[in-house]
Amino acid sequence: MPEKKRAYLYEVDFMRVFFICGVLANHTTSAFTDLLPSQTVSRQFLLSTHLLLHFPRFGFMFITGLVLFWQHADKKLDIKSFLLKRFSILLVPYLFWITLFSFLQTLASSNNFSFFNWLVQWWQIVIHGNKFYLYYLFVLFQLYLVFPLLLKLFEKTSGHHLQVLQISFVIQLLMTIYFKYFYGKISHSGWPYLIRAYGNFVLSYQFYFIAGAFCALHYQYVKQFITKFSHWITFATLSLGVGTIGLYYFNTAILGLNRHHANLIHQPYILFYASLVILQTWLIGIWYADKRRHSKSWNHWITNLAECSFGIYLVQLIPLTTIYLLIQYAKPTISFITLIVLLPLAYVGVLGISWALTNLLRKKVFLKSLIGRKEDLHYE
Repeated sequence: MPEKKRAYLYEVDFMRVFFICGVLANHTTSAFTDLLPSQTVSRQFLLSTHLLLHFPRFGFMFITGLVLFWQHADKKLDIKSFLLKRFSILLVPYLFWITLFSFLQTLASSNNFSFFNWLVQWWQIVIHGNKFYLYYLFVLFQLYLVFPLLLKLFEKTSGHHLQVLQISFVIQLLMTIYFKYFYGKISHSGWPYLIRAYGNFVLSYQFYFIAGAFCALHYQYVKQFITKFSHWITFATLSLGVGTIGLYYFNTAILGLNRHHANLIHQPYILFYASLVILQTWLIGIWYADKRRHSKSWNHWITNLAECSFGIYLVQLIPLTTIYLLIQYAKPTISFITLIVLLPLAYVGVLGISWALTNLLRKKVFLKSLIGRKEDLHYE
């Protein structure tokens, strides 16, 4: 007897769109910040508001856990088939974009191209996943390897899933405290790579995956809960969002942290803020799922952007780099005010070009595997 197919979660489509738009906003503003002199008001404004955008990464981790458990929790998992399928979908885009971007970067930065040197660099990026925003795929490879263990965990703790979520949150909170207040003061020479580069380590995102799993297993209960307290969630999300500006100045003026550490994505405050943004986005997604039938145009665009979100993430570096180089070339003739005015236009350009490139690739049978689409399936 064929297994019953789970209901499609249209609210997750909206969440994908919101988070990919957030990713591009994060990366576009980072590029513009680098173009501005350090003492300008414009640069300080972008730096102080940048923590507002530190939620998309965690949002996608949450969605990944939710969708994986939604699809597999009530089935017997064939581990070999699962890993072969998932790795084959990710491996092609992972290797292709590393090859393309690293080759172009090497050509642009060196007058004497050495194939051997490039190959060594290419291999280092492949085994570390530390370039070109491909850390997310690197983390996904790790998640797929431990996913059978996560399934077992929730199977063995049936009836105690809330406690699992609570323990996971406490562990995540302790990790963010360590990352912010202790990690930089300790020498990590000789430590394993994934411990040193914790941003590329699946354990650093364990709460978001487990929260996604919990919500998949108790979907209606959580949905009713967040709907009941929607006004409080919205108020808390907006309050913590505004509070990120204060957090930046606390980090710089009180703690004396530099730009990188002040805007660190792994810090305790962001754990609370990102969690609330995820719930708020889910609430809006629920509203969209209820209303989508009343607007074919609205539904079409959300569906298309959701299907393109993974491709947009992969190709974003092409328009980001192009726009950055164009503005850098013209910067001597551009005032700081003009540069700030160009920021939203650049963002629209990055989003539009990434979307157009993704749609172009996904329509070609022999190219769609480059954006993780071996079949008509949302990525996880």
